[in-house]
Amino acid sequence: MKKIFLIAIVCVIIFPAILHASDRGKDKNDGKVVFLKPALHQEIGIRTLKVKKREASRVIRTVGRVEYDEARISTVNIKLEGWVEKLHATDTGMPVKKGDILAEIYSPELYVMQQEFAYLVQWIKLKPHIYKKSAEFLLSDRYGTIGRMITWDANELLKVFRSRLKIWDLTDEEIRAIEKEGKLFRTLPIKSPATGYLIRKSVFEGKRVLPGENIFDIANLDQVWVIADFYQGDIKHLRKGQRARITLNGEPSRHTEAVLDYIYPFVSDQTRTVKARYILKNPDGYLRPGMFVHLEQTEPLGEGFYLPETAVMDTGTRKVVFISLGDGYFRQREVKTGVAFDGMLQVTEGLSEGDEVVVSGNFLIDAESRLERAIPGCCAVTEENPR
Repeated sequence: MKKIFLIAIVCVIIFPAILHASDRGKDKNDGKVVFLKPALHQEIGIRTLKVKKREASRVIRTVGRVEYDEARISTVNIKLEGWVEKLHATDTGMPVKKGDILAEIYSPELYVMQQEFAYLVQWIKLKPHIYKKSAEFLLSDRYGTIGRMITWDANELLKVFRSRLKIWDLTDEEIRAIEKEGKLFRTLPIKSPATGYLIRKSVFEGKRVLPGENIFDIANLDQVWVIADFYQGDIKHLRKGQRARITLNGEPSRHTEAVLDYIYPFVSDQTRTVKARYILKNPDGYLRPGMFVHLEQTEPLGEGFYLPETAVMDTGTRKVVFISLGDGYFRQREVKTGVAFDGMLQVTEGLSEGDEVVVSGNFLIDAESRLERAIPGCCAVTEENPR
C-alpha cells in the first residue's frame, strides 16, 4: 500500500502537467498509446528520427603486434662435423645479403674427401689404357681384381665424389678447381641463404659444430605479420582477404593497409580472445618485430535500418522503440536488433520505412507508460486518440 501511495503522489505532483496516456487496446506489438503535450517536447529533450534504409559499415578496433613472417625466416645448418675457424657474422641484428660469408668451418673429413677426389682425378689422367682395357684384361691380370674394378668404375666414382662435395655445399666452381688444378680448400665458407637481418647466432670462433646443428637464423623484413586479438563475438565478422587499416602506436599520421591471412583455431586462456594474422608489406623496413599497432577492420553491413542505440530500450526480455504518431502521441513497438557498432544499432524487424522513431527522451515516455499500467487511469486523458 505504501508503494502504491508513493506512486500516486508522483503521478499527481510531477506528471499531470506533462504526460497523459490513453489505452488503445491490448495488442502486444502496438502496446499503449502515450500522450505528451507537444509544447513540452523540446523542453524535456524529445527528439525523433525518420527511418529510412541506408548503407552502413561496422569498424572493429583492436591492437596488434608486429611479428616476423615465419615464411621469410631462413636457418643455416651445418652438414658435417668441424670447428669455426673464422666468424664473419659477429653481431646479432646485423644486416646480411644473400651469398655473404657468415663463417668459415674447418672440417678434417671434408679436407680428406678433397684429397681423395684430387688423387682419383690424377690417377685417371695417368691411365691412357682405359679405352683398351678389355683386351688387356684378357691377356693378363695386370692390375689385379681391385685394379680392374677401379679402372672400369673410375668415372662413376668421380660422380660419387662430386655429389658428396656438392651435398657438403661446395660450389661447382670449387669442385672444378679441385679437378683441374688440384686446389684444396682448408675451410668451408658458410654463406647466407637470404637477404635480411641476423636474428640468432649460436657460434663463436673456435667452437665445435656437429652435423644438423643450427648456427644462424636470418629474417627478411620486407614483409611482416601483424598478430591481432579479437573478442569471440567479432570472429564471425572476419574473413580471409579482408583489408584492415594499420596505424602505428604513437604515430597516428603514419598508416598503411594489411590483408587478413589467417584466423587461429583456438582461444587464449588468459585473454579469452582469438588471434588473427595479417600480412603487411614493409619495403622500407620501418616496421620492426615487437612494435604495437592499432588496427581497424571495416565490415560492410549492407542496406538496412540503423538507429542510435538510445532509440532502443532493452527490457531484458524484449527490445522496444517508441513511434511518434504526431500531435504528441507515441506508440510502443517491439523490434528485433542485429549488430551494434559505434553507438548505432541495426534493426532487423519491427520497423517500416518512414516510421518516426523517438531517439531521445524515450525513458520519460516509457516511465509514463509503466505508471499508467501500474495505476490505470491515474494520468489518462478523456479525449480519444483520433489516430
